Amino acid sequence: MKPVDYITQITKQDLEEIAAVTNLEPGFCISIDRSQGKVKIGIDQVALAQAINGFIRNGGANTNGTDCTNVSFDPPS
Repeated sequence: MKPVDYITQITKQDLEEIAAVTNLEPGFCISIDRSQGKVKIGIDQVALAQAINGFIRNGGANTNGTDCTNVSFDPPS
């Protein structure tokens, strides 16, 4: 969004971009908390711990840097 001096300079596209930013959705291992008029985006520590556990149990620590990207984060059953 380009800087504007007056609110009347805000375009429809500018408003659509603002609206998109207010409709946040957490992704893998990400948390979004809204409180006191603020939005805090951070790491979901429980999800990250489970993903690391799954990665290790699936052999992620015993592979090279290239192949580790193919290791599942889901713990084996």
